[in-house]
Amino acid sequence: ERDQFFSGREFQRFFAQSAQSVIVRANPPEFTIIAVSDAYVKLSNVPREVMLGRNLFDIFPDNDTDPSGKLSASKAFHEVIATRKAVSLPVYRYDIFVPAEGKLMPFYWSNINEPLLSDDGTTVDYIVNTTTNITEQIQLEEAEKNARRSVEHVQQRINNIFMNAPVGMVMLSRDNYIIEYANQLMYRMWNKGTSEQIIGQSIFSVIRELEASGLRAAYDRVVNEAEPFYQVEVPVTYDRDGEVKPYFFNIHMEPVHNLDGEVTGLMILTHDVTESLASRREIEASEERLRMASEATGLGTYDVDLLRHEIVHSPELATIFGRPADQKVSWDEFINVIHPEDRGIREMAFQRALATGIYFYEARLLLPDNTVRWMRAKGKIIYDETNRPVRIIGTVIDTTDDKQEEMRKNDFLAIASHELKTPLTSLKLLLEIMGGSFTAAGAIPPGVLLQKANRQVNRMTSLIHDFLNLSRIESGKVDLDKRMADLNQLISHTVDEQRILLGAGSLEFFPGQIPELSFDRDKLVQVVENMVTNAIKYSGREPQITVRSILSDNEVVVSVEDRGIGIDASHLPRIFQRFYRVEQQQAKLFSGFGSRATASDKRFAFVEAKVLLNEIINEDDV
Repeated sequence: ERDQFFSGREFQRFFAQSAQSVIVRANPPEFTIIAVSDAYVKLSNVPREVMLGRNLFDIFPDNDTDPSGKLSASKAFHEVIATRKAVSLPVYRYDIFVPAEGKLMPFYWSNINEPLLSDDGTTVDYIVNTTTNITEQIQLEEAEKNARRSVEHVQQRINNIFMNAPVGMVMLSRDNYIIEYANQLMYRMWNKGTSEQIIGQSIFSVIRELEASGLRAAYDRVVNEAEPFYQVEVPVTYDRDGEVKPYFFNIHMEPVHNLDGEVTGLMILTHDVTESLASRREIEASEERLRMASEATGLGTYDVDLLRHEIVHSPELATIFGRPADQKVSWDEFINVIHPEDRGIREMAFQRALATGIYFYEARLLLPDNTVRWMRAKGKIIYDETNRPVRIIGTVIDTTDDKQEEMRKNDFLAIASHELKTPLTSLKLLLEIMGGSFTAAGAIPPGVLLQKANRQVNRMTSLIHDFLNLSRIESGKVDLDKRMADLNQLISHTVDEQRILLGAGSLEFFPGQIPELSFDRDKLVQVVENMVTNAIKYSGREPQITVRSILSDNEVVVSVEDRGIGIDASHLPRIFQRFYRVEQQQAKLFSGFGSRATASDKRFAFVEAKVLLNEIINEDDV
C-alpha cells in the first residue's frame, strides 16, 4: 500500500516541492528510488523519469578510481536500517556526471538519512534522503586553507630573508622609535646585546651616539612626511668593540603603514661600508699616485678586452697617439695611428704575445697632423681558466726624444767622420807636394804650403773638439763662435786650398762687394769646402768651377757653379734629407755618404744661412 501511496500522483506532486531530496526503498543493495524532488533533479542534473524505479547506485555510480563517496552513502543507508535512526554525513565527496563537461566531476555533499519504519515499528521500509551541495563552500574553505598556508610560507620566507639579509634591517615604532624587530646582522652592527635585551628599547637608548649623527631628524622626516630617505656613507661614531671610532653606513628608510594608510613606524635597511670605503679610498689614492706618475713620465696605460675588442685607456695614451686627452679612442683607432710601414711589427708582437704572454714592440706613429713620432709598447696577456687569452694590460711611452737623440748622435758621428776626410785629404796632398811627389811643387813656396797645412790641422782639431763634446749634440745645440770677419777673404783662402786638389780644370772665385760680417769662421769654412769639394767630385776629369759672393737685398749669397752631372728635378724635394743619395747611373761612379748638399745644409744651419738650388740635368750645377 505504501508503494502505491508514494508512487501516486498526488504524493509525487507533493514531494516534488519538498525540501527533501529523494526517497529510496530500504531494499539493499538496490535502494530503489521511488520519489524525487525538483531540487534534487536540479542538483543532480538527472531527469526525474530517469531516476524513478531505478537503483540509486546505478544512477550515481561514483568514480571507479575513488568510490569513497558511494561507499560512505551505502554505509549510511545500512546504518539507518540497522539502527532505525537518522544518520548524517556532514561532508563527503561523491563524483557525479556533468553533461556540460561530459564526464564525472568531483562534488562535495552534506546529507541526512531518515528512516520510515514499518507499521509495527520493527523494520525500516524507506529512507528519506536530504542532500545539500556544499562544493563551493568546501572549495572556499580549501582555498582559504591554501591561502593561509601560502601566507604562512611567505611570512616564513620573509622572516628568513629578513633575519639572514646581507644588510642590517630593523623595524621601529613611530613613537620613541622603539625597536620592534631586527635581524642578526643588525645585532652584530650594534653589538649591544641579544634580541631579548634590545627589543622594546628605543634605538636612541641602544646607540646613544645616534643623536649626534643627526639621524633623529631623518627618522622624523620619514614618519611625518611619509617619504623614504636614502643616504650613502653616513658617518656614525660609537663604541662597537670597546673602541669609539667612526663607522660608515648606507642607510635606506621606508615608512610603514597600517591598513588605513597611517604611518605606524619605519623600516631601516643599513649596510656597513666602512671597510669597502677604506679600500676604495686606498684604491683611489693608488690610482691618483699612478695618474701623477703617468702625467710626470708621460706614460700611457691601457686595458684591452680581447673578446669584445674594447679598450680602456688613460688620457696620456690618447695624447701620445695625437688625440685629445679627454677623447675615448677605440682599439682599431689606436692601431690605425701606427705607421703603415710598422703595423707588421705590431702584429708580429701581438702574435708572439699570445704564445708567450709578453707584449713588446717599438714602432712609429703617423699622427693626424702627419707628424711622425716613436713609441714603445709593453704589456702582459691575461688568460682565463681555460688558458684562453682574454685581456692585455700594459703601458705605452713616447720615445721620440730618445730616438731623435740617437739619430743626432749618429748624424754627428757620420758628419764628423765625413768632415775630417776633407782636411785630411788636403793635408796629405800638401805634404806630398812638399815631398816632391808632384812636379809643380816648386811653383809654391814651402812656407805657403806649411801655412796651408797648419790651417788644415787646426780645422781637424776643431772638428775633433766637436766630435768629443757629445753633450752639446744630446741637447740639440752646437755653440757658434761668431766674430766680425771678411767673408771674401775666408772664401778666397778656402778656394786656394781646394785649387791644389783640382789637378786639371779651373776653380775661380769672383768676390762681390761684401762688408764685414759676424759669423763662425770654422763652421762656414766647412760649408764652403764641402760645396767646392762636392763640385770637384761630381764634375769629371777637368772641372770648371766658379765661386761667387753677392750682396743682394741685405743678404749675402755664396754660390758654387760647376759643369757636373747635375741632379734630376725629381730628387730635389729630398736633396737635404739625411744621407740621401741620388740613384742615377752617373752618380754611382762616385763614393760618399749621400746627397751633395747634406753636409753643407747642416753647416748652413749653424750660420743661419740659406741654400738655393737650381739644378738642371747635365747642365750647370749651382
